[in-house]
Amino acid sequence: MAGWASAPGGAACGVLAGVAAAGDRVLAAYVVPAGPAGADTVALRRRLARRLPSHLVPATVTALDRIPLTANGKLDRRALPDPVVTGGRDDTAATPAERIVLDAFRTALAVTQLSVHDDFFALGGDSVKAVRLARAVGRGVEVLDVFQHPTPQRLARRMRQLDDTGGRPILRPLTPATDDTALTLVCVPYGGGTAAAYHHLAAELAPSVTTWSAALPGHDPAHPGEPLLGLDETADLITAEILDRVDGPFAVYGHCAGSALAVAVAQRTERQGRRPAAVYVGGALPSTAPAEELQRARHWPADALHSHMKALGGFDGALDATDLHTVLEVLRHDMIQGLRFQTDSGRRQHPPLDAPLVVVIGDEDAATRGYAHAHRDWKRYAAHVELAEIPGGGHYFVTHQPRALAAVIAARTAAPRPPGGPHEEHQH
Repeated sequence: MAGWASAPGGAACGVLAGVAAAGDRVLAAYVVPAGPAGADTVALRRRLARRLPSHLVPATVTALDRIPLTANGKLDRRALPDPVVTGGRDDTAATPAERIVLDAFRTALAVTQLSVHDDFFALGGDSVKAVRLARAVGRGVEVLDVFQHPTPQRLARRMRQLDDTGGRPILRPLTPATDDTALTLVCVPYGGGTAAAYHHLAAELAPSVTTWSAALPGHDPAHPGEPLLGLDETADLITAEILDRVDGPFAVYGHCAGSALAVAVAQRTERQGRRPAAVYVGGALPSTAPAEELQRARHWPADALHSHMKALGGFDGALDATDLHTVLEVLRHDMIQGLRFQTDSGRRQHPPLDAPLVVVIGDEDAATRGYAHAHRDWKRYAAHVELAEIPGGGHYFVTHQPRALAAVIAARTAAPRPPGGPHEEHQH
């Protein structure tokens, strides 16, 4: 509510929870324009999507002359009009591919009136509905494709490209390189996550940093049958793509369970003579007892694992039972691979990374309590370790507070520090 009241163009607002036509529990917002020009409801929703977790972004925004109140000054819900999600008036598809995508949009959003130019997220789409849309389109379309090509016209064009080119690389550019680009950031998703997890961070970092995200095999809920790979094989594939496709300075970021894969990639690129400008590990501390935690991860009941991750701020959308089971098993796989990396590191005796390792922690993250001292345990993997804090950050600050994380990365991109040395940096 506070976010809407302070948003440009809105003088008053109301937000209600309800059930959409597709059966999802959603938020519906009503706003009174601040001036005679009216409210740009699409722009308002887009602004909130950059500031809030996806489950707090209203699916619909309806402009009203006034917010109806009861005699005692409370919101009069019965006087509010039903929220209606509508797109453009022209739903004529120029190509068979666009007709396929328009039908999939209608299925995912429960919307009848659509134009090939309508934006999926402006019509109430979110990360969960993106899974539904990618599955409905089929033809190799992934969740990340929905984020990068959010209109029927653009997604149909992407579908035709996939038909023409066949296979995909693991690393996907989320933002293009420009003349202003100083660094390429290669990102590894958190446990159970997809490449789309870095969509908002990429927007905050552009244009000085171009962001690439790893679409790990078996991690897209729209393609549940794809096999999962082990950490070593995945690290080898990502390293090969960095050496072949990434020009100029680069850094690596891994979040939570993805931190182990990020470190493994950096170890391999350094052995090949490509030193990262920095390695960022977010929301993660090395385990003090990785063998014991490995056994726990293998046998952790799915419902208990789900409850634990929800308590940390994950699973903020309404996945159906099948998708939830798939994501939980992928999460378990990623946890196991990360813990195996830690148990194996003692035996393999890798030299410490030459690149600085920056530990990024949300100061309200229950998963990393004691980080002020425990972050130094990353010295097992790097000679130079820094700590950067995200004020008010929970475990998933990478999606909930992308601007704060972008500031941490941008500050080090603008003023890179020399590698190595015995000292540690601490930044709020």
